[in-house]
Parts: sequence; structure tokens; C-alpha cells
Amino acid sequence: MNNKTNTPPPRLPEPGYARLKDVLRVIPISRSSWYAAVQDGRISKPIKLGKRTAAWPNHYINFLLSELDAGRRVF
Repeated sequence: MNNKTNTPPPRLPEPGYARLKDVLRVIPISRSSWYAAVQDGRISKPIKLGKRTAAWPNHYINFLLSELDAGRRVF
């Protein structure tokens, strides 16, 4: 018997913001590939929260996760 359950992929709480380290925990992509996608315009730029702090809205990251779950190419 198979004990695996179909658990939904992790989602980030909304509202909120996710820094890159948090994004990379839920989306399987390397840091350099993520920033290349940002530079190419495939992923939106982060929101500046301070002089040296940037993050993406959790609703945007959850949208990307939904797109990946649906089999759409995001990156």
C-alpha cells in the first residue's frame, strides 16, 4: 500500500512579503536563475522595503506557484 498523500505544495501567507531566501524555499530554482528571470522580465522586480531590503508580495509568489502547478512555464 502506498502511504504517500497528495499534499498541496507550500503556499506563503497572504498578505505579506517574501525575501529571496523564502521564495527559494517554495520554488525550486537557483538564485542566479531567479535573478536572470527578473532581469529578462519573466518575473517582476521586487519591491524595495528599505535601502538594502527587497521582497516580492506573497500573492505574486503564490500566483507563480499556481502557474507551475498548472504546468505553465514561468521561468
